[in-house]
Amino acid sequence: MEDGELYLNESRAIMRYLINKYSPNNQLYPAAPIYRARIDSALEVDGSFAPIHGELIWKVVFLGQEPDPEVKNKLDESLKFIDRHMLEGFAYLYGQHMSIADIILGVRMKALETLAKYPLNDFPNIERWLLRLMGDKRLNRSITQLIDLIVQALSKPLPVE
Repeated sequence: MEDGELYLNESRAIMRYLINKYSPNNQLYPAAPIYRARIDSALEVDGSFAPIHGELIWKVVFLGQEPDPEVKNKLDESLKFIDRHMLEGFAYLYGQHMSIADIILGVRMKALETLAKYPLNDFPNIERWLLRLMGDKRLNRSITQLIDLIVQALSKPLPVE
């Protein structure tokens, strides 16, 4: 994303920047320090979850292989943490309102469930939360379009160098 002299290429930074610049007290990233801290914490969890998620998606979806048991165990531990600590007692990640962290992690969870066919039934809070997220028509449409683009890309052979 470019905005004048600023160039950002990381989705979490782009979302924070756009809200800070154009809608500074938006519910997706409220100005109140306690809410921002919770959202930032969830985004940090996403940062550590992303490599594990990516490795599993790569193996299962792109290479057609079974996930390594060690990767699956790491993923399950991350999912347990999200399920029990970030969603227990909350409608959304660490709160009662959707935030940018819900959008980022929601995309990851939907990709995990849809593309990798990874079962989430051991994580009832994640299942409930994901249903709630996908119940938002705009978010559902956006996530579905993104997953469809990935599926289309997968249907084309990878270029050989």
